[in-house]
Amino acid sequence: SDTKTLVERQVQRLEKVVSSIHNSSTKSEMLVNNDVDSFIMNINKRFEQLHLETKIAFTYNKTLLRHDFEEILGNLVENSAKYKANRVQIWLKFDKQIHIEVSDNGLGIPQEAHPYIFDKYYRVSRAENLQINGLGLGLHIVKQIVNKYNGNINVVSNTDNGVTFKITLANG
Repeated sequence: SDTKTLVERQVQRLEKVVSSIHNSSTKSEMLVNNDVDSFIMNINKRFEQLHLETKIAFTYNKTLLRHDFEEILGNLVENSAKYKANRVQIWLKFDKQIHIEVSDNGLGIPQEAHPYIFDKYYRVSRAENLQINGLGLGLHIVKQIVNKYNGNINVVSNTDNGVTFKITLANG
């Protein structure tokens, strides 16, 4: 069945991610400027329905592994697409600190759900979500990676609709 296939795919993805989080000797190198550009192009292709606006200021990176960056950004943008956004703004700044900000105009996240969204398997209980596939793992994965770097992640509801995720990591 479709559900079984979806679950198997999600479980495989989770296993891959979990092993990469715990396996610090992963083959992933430090993220460089070119990686950022090519991954953004890749996301553009993957989510053609999204209008992506990007602002990138890349001075240097001494901390963030390419694989982790791709997991963070990939999961956040995938969430935006899943929850009905058609416009996503990505703001990346690599300097003394690393700032990753993803803002969308999707369904948003109800204020009362904010404390729980990073919990494993948590999904907002509302009618719209029943039509949307997912196991509530994307944000959990993002949070695990941010924790690995002792970083911060915040979610803010946008005034009109949608959400903004703000991630800050120390650089070096």
